[in-house]
Order: sequence, then structure tokens, then C-alpha cells
Amino acid sequence: MQQLTAQSLTEALSLSDNGQLMINLPLPATPLAFTRLCEGLGKVFDQPPTELEWGADRAQARYLLPDMDLLLQAEWLCEAMWLTPSGYTQDYQSATEALQALLCRVANE
Repeated sequence: MQQLTAQSLTEALSLSDNGQLMINLPLPATPLAFTRLCEGLGKVFDQPPTELEWGADRAQARYLLPDMDLLLQAEWLCEAMWLTPSGYTQDYQSATEALQALLCRVANE
């Protein structure tokens, strides 16, 4: 896997119509590749993942950022990866607003 940088992550992120932050990168082919992706995202967010969970056709990681909790979800059946806030501070009116703030923060790094 290519090294994940703030620029490559910013280029791979897009906000979907249903309020999820899609990660337009190839799905990791192995559990080790997913773990490395999680660690790379942790470097971009300045926060390592706190939990990794595995299922038969999915995986997820949790990131506890100062202003939001994020879930990275990867599903091989639907061939997609996305970030969803599982909680955020009162500074944001909605999950979409929290994700837009995250996008701006990553783009300005």
C-alpha cells in the first residue's frame, strides 16, 4: 500500500449525500493492510485508532479525536470504506457539519 499522507487522504475523501465521509481508496486486501491503513489514518488525525473490530466481511476502527469520535468502516461486500462520527461536541449542529470540519482540518494540514 502506498504511504497515506494528508494530501492523499484529502484527495480520497468525499462527503456522500447521506452524510458519510467516503474514502475512495482501494479496499485493503488483508487484515494487515487494513491495520496499516488504520495506523496511517491515525497519523493524519494525530490520534491512533483505539479499537479494531473484525467480522466475516467487514472491519472497523475507532478514533477518539478531541471534538468527535469517528468510526472507520470497511465492507468488502459493498466494496466501500467510510468514516462516520459516532459522537461529536456541541460545536457542531450535525454529523455532516462535524465531517465537513474534519475535511477542512485535514486539507489544511
